[in-house]
Amino acid sequence: MILFHLLDGGLHSGLLQKKISGISNKMVAQTVRELKKDGLISRKFFVMVPTKENTN
Repeated sequence: MILFHLLDGGLHSGLLQKKISGISNKMVAQTVRELKKDGLISRKFFVMVPTKENTN
């Protein structure tokens, strides 16, 4: 299922989890690690900088 959803391009793990009903975050992470280890996908990590909120 994960490979099917990645056919159209990369997804953040949270979006991938939402597309597959009933899958836990742990299972998504584990499966993605295995797919990467087998050379079927590549992973990119992005540093997320929290946005500054306006306090008026």
